[in-house]
Amino acid sequence: MTTANQQTNIVPLNYYVSHEKEDGLLDNILKKTEIPVDFDLLSIDIDSYDYQVWKSLKHYRPKIVIIEINSGVHPKDETHIHDGQKYEGTGFRPTYNLGIEKGYKFVLHTGNMFFIRNDLFDKLNIQYDNPLENFITTWGSR
Repeated sequence: MTTANQQTNIVPLNYYVSHEKEDGLLDNILKKTEIPVDFDLLSIDIDSYDYQVWKSLKHYRPKIVIIEINSGVHPKDETHIHDGQKYEGTGFRPTYNLGIEKGYKFVLHTGNMFFIRNDLFDKLNIQYDNPLENFITTWGSR
């Protein structure tokens, strides 16, 4: 049996992540490690500037991104981007658009949005005509 302290490919980090302060940018934090540019999974769940943190990531291209959104916002609302004052959390549509802009395809929403890099999407064998087909709103009702 393997215990957590025996894992050699896990590097715990304790940093304040920011989308504004140079030393808190996720790129700069990750550069202090040996993590590859195309590491497997990035999960962003900070209850505020999730969108901005992902947007600020320029150097690294994780294969899969899981990002928290404000699921209570209508999924077609293009303007709901967290700003700490008027809007809390970012809605589906701005996060979806950011994923497309960064070279990712949307896979699924279950409170968090799941994206996969464009070059890997076909391996999932997922097809849909409208991304809202995969905007699941009943994940918590079981």
